[in-house]
Amino acid sequence: MFPCKCGKEFATEAGLKSHIRRRYCKYRPDPVGEAVTAADTYSCTYCPRDCPREFPSYPGLRQHVRQADPGEFNDELLKEVADPIRDKTRWSDAEMIAMAKHEIIYKGRFINKHLNGLFPFRSVEAIKSKRRSKDYIELIESLQTEGAMARDIEEEIEEEAAAAAPEPTIELVEESILPPAPPEARDISFVPSRRPRRKRGTYPSCR
Repeated sequence: MFPCKCGKEFATEAGLKSHIRRRYCKYRPDPVGEAVTAADTYSCTYCPRDCPREFPSYPGLRQHVRQADPGEFNDELLKEVADPIRDKTRWSDAEMIAMAKHEIIYKGRFINKHLNGLFPFRSVEAIKSKRRSKDYIELIESLQTEGAMARDIEEEIEEEAAAAAPEPTIELVEESILPPAPPEARDISFVPSRRPRRKRGTYPSCR
């Protein structure tokens, strides 16, 4: 899974890039704490100076950017033309396989809405239509026939996400390998408690 700072997770890196580049993210961190709250407006982050303006819709924000900073707006358009996210009319094999795996391991309701959250560049109607297609149904049957049970697919997805994660630093590797230090090594003031031993012949006599 590819997480966003807003708290959402996506099945593919392309989904995360689409979520960020198209500004679909409607969440922002709470200024008081670390909680994430929903935002009903789109804040401007394009202007050279701190812009306090907010807009009720993303098209309104884009219109403001085009008028306030035409250079930034044109650069953004050039980036989208030079590196488009994808052809929305076609589905790649990797995308179909990823969606099929997530459908197999999901046991809840509203599967189309759930998959739309993982693949935000696909609309609910597009996902619903693809799930009804013959090639997608055959793909689901093929994954299940090959013995790819839900637990195996879930482990495979976790391994792919772990492979995409950054490598641990040397400090983290050493901490995970070395055994924990004894208490006396961690705290120099540690003094092991020991019951004093009585000398022979000093026990009180019973009367």
